[in-house]
Amino acid sequence: MMNNMDLLNIMPPSAQIVYQIIQTHEQLTSKELVSETRYSIRTIRYALRRLINAQLIIQIPDIRDTRRCFYAVSS
Repeated sequence: MMNNMDLLNIMPPSAQIVYQIIQTHEQLTSKELVSETRYSIRTIRYALRRLINAQLIIQIPDIRDTRRCFYAVSS
């Protein structure tokens, strides 16, 4: 079975950078990730989808605004 670092190493570079930024900030929205990385929203969504499917990050719904989600490193 692969550990988190092995899974991260086979991810595209954009997903690796997104993971590192989420790890340092605890939780961020996709808009915040766009401003942090300067990647397009399409690239951010692709990276987030890859990281969620690999169970490296989790999606947390925003209680105040159900259209928004936060992303955090999974425990």
